[in-house]
Amino acid sequence: MSSDSSRIEEKIEHYLDPIPEEILEQVVDIYLACFTGPPRFETWTRQEVREHVQAFLTAGGDVFVITDPESGKIATFAIGIPMADYFGKEEVLAHGVPEDSYYFAELGTRPDCRGRGYGSILHRRREARAVERGFSRLSVRVRKDNEVNIKLLERAGFAAVADYRGEIAGSVAEKFLLVKDIK
Repeated sequence: MSSDSSRIEEKIEHYLDPIPEEILEQVVDIYLACFTGPPRFETWTRQEVREHVQAFLTAGGDVFVITDPESGKIATFAIGIPMADYFGKEEVLAHGVPEDSYYFAELGTRPDCRGRGYGSILHRRREARAVERGFSRLSVRVRKDNEVNIKLLERAGFAAVADYRGEIAGSVAEKFLLVKDIK
């Protein structure tokens, strides 16, 4: 790991419920930038995203953020949650992902901060959190057209266990389910 990555990892902020309003607002901004425009075209409103993120927190999820040193704004965020506590687990469990896993629920990076390794850093931090919480397996659902995240996940040791077609926020997409054993 490079010294730049180590410095960034030291600055990851971890939030549980409640999340500060200014952090939540920036996460919402990133989420909307990542998922409502091309190529995702999901139909989230600002309030729906706020409620979605808050639902993860209320259910016992972890929110991680990295702040861009140049702008002082959050550059990227990630959410992880025990699958057993995930409010949308039925779709994932129906396709063979185990309930005893720690689920990598969300990952988003501001468009002007992409390509800096933040996604990889937050994947490693979520994995460490899963170990802290006693999990030995990770799971994630990703759109097949999200080639960047798929490559990150595969490099991190995830393997596809299923693929299917599913709907989220008005957008139908082909998806992969991936798992990784840890420890």
